[in-house]
Amino acid sequence: MKNRFTALLLALILTLPAFTSCGSAPASETSADTAAQTVETAPETTDPLDALGSYDFGGKPYRIVTCEGFFFSPYNVEEENGDLLNDTAYQRNRAMEERYNISMEYEMLPGSFTEATQAITTSVTAGDHVYSLGIVHPFGGLTGMIAGGYTYDWNKVPHVDFTKEWWNQSFNKELIIGDILPCASSDFIYFNSGAIYFNKGILTNYNLESPYELVYEGTWTWDKLSEMAAAAAADLNGDGVMDNSDQYGYSIINNHRMVPVSYSCGLITSSLDENGYPVVSNMASEKAVDIVNKYYKILHENDGTWLASADELVPFMEGRVLFLHYVTQNIKALRELEFDFGILPQPKFDTAQKEYYSLAQSNVMVIPADIEDPDMAGVISEALAIYSNQHVLPALYETAFNYKYLRDEDSIAMFDIIKNSLVYDKLWNYAEGNSSVYFLSQLMGKASTDVISFYESTHTAVEKVMADLYDAVLNK
Repeated sequence: MKNRFTALLLALILTLPAFTSCGSAPASETSADTAAQTVETAPETTDPLDALGSYDFGGKPYRIVTCEGFFFSPYNVEEENGDLLNDTAYQRNRAMEERYNISMEYEMLPGSFTEATQAITTSVTAGDHVYSLGIVHPFGGLTGMIAGGYTYDWNKVPHVDFTKEWWNQSFNKELIIGDILPCASSDFIYFNSGAIYFNKGILTNYNLESPYELVYEGTWTWDKLSEMAAAAAADLNGDGVMDNSDQYGYSIINNHRMVPVSYSCGLITSSLDENGYPVVSNMASEKAVDIVNKYYKILHENDGTWLASADELVPFMEGRVLFLHYVTQNIKALRELEFDFGILPQPKFDTAQKEYYSLAQSNVMVIPADIEDPDMAGVISEALAIYSNQHVLPALYETAFNYKYLRDEDSIAMFDIIKNSLVYDKLWNYAEGNSSVYFLSQLMGKASTDVISFYESTHTAVEKVMADLYDAVLNK
């Protein structure tokens, strides 16, 4: 087992997620008044930062705007404090300053959604050229900012190589509009996705199979989770009624926690029609119907399932839930657990499914439309991605997980699988949280499996939202 983990961890350090292989060729445009001066062309090297070349940007500020309420790991670190992750993020900022002669600056706004997009929009409208990069939430005004012409096309940014492992390949494939990429995601972004946490004590007490081994073998499926959940259910107080005081095998709250379930089954909800516009016809596919029916049985026909309406963490924290459906970014909420627990990717639809898939419910990066120096924007964006891939991610694993949160090597390997299985979808990123994103949770909330009727009543509105965005971008 340890050898398997070591190989996986080494793979993390050397590579990053690729759902499909799809790169975007950067354009050759550069700013006429750029302050960048290429000192020399780097020789052949195994260090991608050295291969990027040597640049001097004359002390210019590289200012990043984002919201402080949506992060698991640090960005704006002003000093070292002995914590490896904190210090590595600090060293990343200092390395950018020293290597490229820039001033790394962060504007950390309160909140977690619209504040950053509003700041960028205001700056571009005024022509202030304040920001070099924005880190924003897809539900926080992203589509309005893109449609309004406030973002720069990443495919026109020089020095960025989207074929490299530090850029998410699924993102490049799914979120490109025509040949324009209005936003991007690299290893500089701390990802968020659904995950399954489990109580090792309950697993042992009921002599259940090791979910780690099931994952490694490729047999970790929703049917297997359902089977184990039923086996772990117990009427703890003996009153003959299963309620919030009893023990359950699977628990989830009916909100955005359910969104990634269909993706874990290999269903990307959106696709492009013959005219290159997004549609959500996959929601009405036979596969979608099968997913809804399977998940309905888990939620509404399995006595081992607790469908939480509030306080989703309490039963798990009290040791009364085997499998908790939660998210990766909030793992710190479980830091003080006294019992041993682990993390797993969300299950496959069935054993015929080859890979595990995890919807990326993460922030994205935008470059403001009024960027004055595309050269600097490209060099620093690429360098931040490379440095994060080489140094910050390993620190995230070694410190935050190995010593603080996740407590065994297999869990860290599971986290690696989740990270390497990230997929993106236009419906999540380009529909501003439209109700169709929540089709599974809405159906389950009504104890319904009628996904076809839901599709027929909602798809026109959500497709119009995305079509309006595509029209705005393609017809400029």
